[in-house]
Amino acid sequence: MPVPLDDLLQEIAPERRADIERNAAALVADFRRRQSEPAASLPPNDPAVGVKAATGQRCPQSGVWRVENGACATLPIAIGTTMPPHEKRAVTWILIQAA
Repeated sequence: MPVPLDDLLQEIAPERRADIERNAAALVADFRRRQSEPAASLPPNDPAVGVKAATGQRCPQSGVWRVENGACATLPIAIGTTMPPHEKRAVTWILIQAA
């Protein structure tokens, strides 16, 4: 059974909790904005896919990001938020799906 988001947020350090809430709100707003655009205005092959960003850098593009070293970890990250570590280590992230 899935754990409610509020329960998960209570287990996260307060400074990270605010980051996660901002990230989620930005992703939802971006998703809603893109849903209201006509499909013809969206590029079929987004050139941003494949862009890389390291832990600690600001996210250059909203979307789904994957850890570069081949780990299966993926994460939706909103533009402008700080790229997170993976398993407490600095990593390079690759954009696999633009939002």
